[in-house]
Amino acid sequence: MLSSTSLHFSPHPVARRGRWPCLLARISHHPPAAARELPASTTLRGEKCGPGARRAAAFTLIELIIVIAITGIVAVMATAFFGYSVEGYAALPRRAEMVDVAEMALRRMQKDIRRALPNSVRVRTNGSVEAIEMLTTVDGVSYRAGPQPPPPALDPDRWLEFDTTDTDFNILGHVRNVGTGVLPAGYRLAIYSTGAVDTSVIPPQALDGANVYAGASLGVSPPAGSHIITPVGTTITVTAGISEDQVTLNPGHQFAFASPQQRLYVVDGPVTYLCDPTVGTQSITRYWGYTVASNQMTTDAALTAAGASSALLAAPVTACALTYSAGTLSRRGQVTADLTIQDPASSEQVRLLHQVHVDNMP
Repeated sequence: MLSSTSLHFSPHPVARRGRWPCLLARISHHPPAAARELPASTTLRGEKCGPGARRAAAFTLIELIIVIAITGIVAVMATAFFGYSVEGYAALPRRAEMVDVAEMALRRMQKDIRRALPNSVRVRTNGSVEAIEMLTTVDGVSYRAGPQPPPPALDPDRWLEFDTTDTDFNILGHVRNVGTGVLPAGYRLAIYSTGAVDTSVIPPQALDGANVYAGASLGVSPPAGSHIITPVGTTITVTAGISEDQVTLNPGHQFAFASPQQRLYVVDGPVTYLCDPTVGTQSITRYWGYTVASNQMTTDAALTAAGASSALLAAPVTACALTYSAGTLSRRGQVTADLTIQDPASSEQVRLLHQVHVDNMP
């Protein structure tokens, strides 16, 4: 019988290279002579022993280079993806603020445009400055155009006369917004504003008596002295009635034209918006409370000299465009406003486009 062999040895370099299990197998289970005859394909615990055995848990240089390259590509892609996401998230408050500034300015302009007197909107360009002006209304009613049902049936003071100066007339129903009594100074009444212009001159000018920005008529048609709007300084008094309120004018006034729909508007004054993208200004400013002029004012100096109050609406503005399509009896007027706001720190821009209809019709 063979005696068992007991060995004590320190780790061999072969063991450190992953061949220790194969070496142990040869020593522990076979005699020295038989150990030399151990087949090259002998395995232990799933590991192949012999000259053709591969090292466990090892990488070649090519594999390592491929892994590093793939890892680098994935890292670059991930950095770019998350970088853009973080940058976009950080920019949201700034962009939202720019949109709010532009939206607030356009909505304030929209409020005035919607209640503008029909065909009182006018747009003018002066260099890079865009100016839009209108007369705003505070109330709209229908005037009585014929005799009131009895009693009394034929009282001419009950309806508005257009062939002479009239001092008092009724409206159908009651005023809604201005209340009764003497109306505030500066309020005026307007009937059938068509924005008529005199095309016999170049450039065309507002037609006297037929355009709110011109003076009273000087000719035969409309009648001399008549106008579609009451003069500045006219005292307007509204007296409450049971079914109809009565309007008194002091001094009396002859309106130039009758409205096909018997519409009468109460006007509270002019409003101008100046959009100036010039470097150093770059703003939208609102002006009100000034004296109306036949020629549209397009500068801060001119409006201030006319007594206007002003308020800054938006800045910095880098571009703006304003256009107006006049209304008719069957179609409302329309204003298109194109506004661009820029953030000074990032130079990012936000562009908004609004189209607003004038609610009132002649």
